Amino acid sequence: MDGNWQIYILSVLIVIGVAGFAILSQYLMRQAQRRSWEELASQSGLTLDAGGSFLSSPTVTGVHRGHEVVVDTFMRGTGKNRHVYTQVRMTVTNPRDLRLSLYGENVFTQLAQTLGSRDIQVDDPEIDRRFRIKGEPEEAVKSLFVYGAFRQQLLELPALNLSLQGNTLRYEHSGVEKNVERLQKLLNLLSELATQVEQLRY
Repeated sequence: MDGNWQIYILSVLIVIGVAGFAILSQYLMRQAQRRSWEELASQSGLTLDAGGSFLSSPTVTGVHRGHEVVVDTFMRGTGKNRHVYTQVRMTVTNPRDLRLSLYGENVFTQLAQTLGSRDIQVDDPEIDRRFRIKGEPEEAVKSLFVYGAFRQQLLELPALNLSLQGNTLRYEHSGVEKNVERLQKLLNLLSELATQVEQLRY
């Protein structure tokens, strides 16, 4: 009986230890995220909402270069396939109802292209090589890439996954993005793209 109790107590301690480690890891990750996003908010003139508890995920909101923006995280998937994603959403006036999907080249996009998935070619060898672009109206989408500032900012940010649907520009990234420089570049890129969409003449 004593041996069984010892095994039971040891099992309970192991469970408590694993749970405690998980909570501590989550807490440290949230603290690192808050520090990074607080710096982002300070540099960009935005506001940080740290959340209601010590494990809450922070949110950055405000207006960046004339466009409302929200930086936060969300969960996708179920069970062991449940993962956290970082997203940046920016409001844009979209008079042409432009639709756009832009993401970096990888093995899956190469496979899709091989199977016949059609991309828009913007007649810029570097852009066409590094990114997959879809959307409509096609000529309006292509016109976005003739602006030097947007092109340069885009080439500085590989592995992008962004879209424009209705009045929302959206970027998402698997995991918690804590690189302040990259987040700042993302805000600038989305603001530049939003401005170009609003000024379309096609």
